[in-house]
Amino acid sequence: MTKEAEAFLDRIPEVRKRCDAATEGPWRENETPGRRAWRIVWSDMPLDVCEVCPHMTHVEHNATFISHSRTDLPAALDVIEEQQAAIRGWKEALAKRDVDKALLDVRIEELTAEVEWLKTLTIGVKRDRPVRLPSHESLIPKGDTP
Repeated sequence: MTKEAEAFLDRIPEVRKRCDAATEGPWRENETPGRRAWRIVWSDMPLDVCEVCPHMTHVEHNATFISHSRTDLPAALDVIEEQQAAIRGWKEALAKRDVDKALLDVRIEELTAEVEWLKTLTIGVKRDRPVRLPSHESLIPKGDTP
């Protein structure tokens, strides 16, 4: 993740606060009669939120961008926050899995050492058939594998 993206994630609470403090939406753009200016109006009421200067380039596109930002930005923040929560959940699950795997690896090493020790006890013992020791996979409880 870029430094700019990380900085934005840190600023989400203040961005959300600005969104919540603004006049409720939806807003819509409306051309000012007799002028090249565009007004941003609140809902279906003839109340101006702002006017986009007629001397700017892309006046209509700017007005559309501003009017849609009232609902687009909070929705985008919701998606970002949901994704960040999912990422945190996955990181926690992976960290737990790494700990579980490390503990399992230690247990496998312990059991392998015990098996090797048991083999030394049977050296020289006459057997009618070979002794088959279980593989380490059979020692792992089913459903607990990472």
